[in-house]
Amino acid sequence: MWARVCIVGVIATIFAAPSMLTAHRYEEHAGSTVAARNDGAQWVKDKYERLSSLVPLTNWLRFGDTEASATMHAALWNGSAWDLHLSNRMAVNATLDILLGRDERLQMRLAEGSTERAAVRVLDAGSGWGGTVFFTESVRAAAAAMDSSRRLPLVQYDGLTLSPTQARWANDVALRKGLESNARFFVTSFDAELPSPPYAVVFAIESLEHSPNLDVTLRHLSDALLPSGMLVILTDVFESREQERDASLVGDYRDHWCGPHTTPWMPPVDLPSWRAKLEKAGLGLVSQADLSASLYQRPRWGLTALLQVLRTAHIWAKSAGQRLFRTKQCRARLSTGVTG
Repeated sequence: MWARVCIVGVIATIFAAPSMLTAHRYEEHAGSTVAARNDGAQWVKDKYERLSSLVPLTNWLRFGDTEASATMHAALWNGSAWDLHLSNRMAVNATLDILLGRDERLQMRLAEGSTERAAVRVLDAGSGWGGTVFFTESVRAAAAAMDSSRRLPLVQYDGLTLSPTQARWANDVALRKGLESNARFFVTSFDAELPSPPYAVVFAIESLEHSPNLDVTLRHLSDALLPSGMLVILTDVFESREQERDASLVGDYRDHWCGPHTTPWMPPVDLPSWRAKLEKAGLGLVSQADLSASLYQRPRWGLTALLQVLRTAHIWAKSAGQRLFRTKQCRARLSTGVTG
C-alpha cells in the first residue's frame, strides 16, 4: 500500500517549468522520531512578515480584488486574465474523494452503526493567509451539500506559517466564517513537531523551496501521512536548456526567493531529482501536471530588469536592517549604562 503525493511546480521565470506530481508512501516506511532544525526559519519569517505588510495593497492594485491577498500563491495566466485559484482548484480536485470520505484506500469510515463521525485531518504546511484552507473547505462544503444522503467525515485543518501576522489574520477569518473549531493556524515550521498527525492530506503549496534540507522535510511530512494519504506540492521544477546563460537568474531566485539557507540542496531541482527525493522519503510518484502553459511569459529584458530592482531592494533592506540593529545596540548600551 502507498501514500499518495501530488507535486505542482510553478515559477514565473524562463528557467523552470511548472508541473504537478502525485505519489504514494510505502506502508512499511519507518517513521522518523527527530524533527529537522529549520536553520532558515528566521530568514523566512522576516521575509513573509515584510511581504505581509505589502501584499494586500499590491494584490489589490494588481488584480483589483480585495480578497486577492487571501493567497500568496503564484497567480497563473489563463490566456486573458489572472487566475488566482488555479493551483488551489487542482489541489482540491486531487483530494476531494478523501475529504468526502469516498476513498476506500484510506478506510476513514467507521463501523456501521457507530454514532461517531470519522475525522479527516488536513495539514497545510506553509499556509500563509489560509487561502488554500478556506478555498478547500468552501469546495468541500458545496460538494457535501449535494451528497446529503451519506454521513460525511468531519474535516479538521491545521495551517502552519512562520509569520505571526498571517496566522493572526487566518485565525480571525476562521472565526468570522464560523470555522474556529475546524481550522487552526499555528506559528511554526513544517520541520518542527506537527500539531495533530497523522494526516489524510498534506498541502505544501509554494513552501518546500524554503526548506533548509528537502530530504529531511519530505521524510518528516511523509511520516505525518496516513497510509494511502496524499501530499500535494506546488513547487519550482528546473528545466533549463541554457544553464550557463541562466546561472545568474537561478542564483538570484535561490538567494532572494528560496533563501540562502537552501544552498545545500540548491533549488530548484529537476523532475528526475524530485522522483529520487520522493522515493528516498518512502513516497512513490503517481501523477504529474505541467502548468508551464499557464505562466505569464515575461521577456528576458523585463525579467532581468525586475530582478535588478529586487536585488537593489534587497541590498537596501539589508543595509537598513543593519543600521537599525546598530541603533538598537547603542540604545541598549545607553539604557544599561554600558559604554565602549
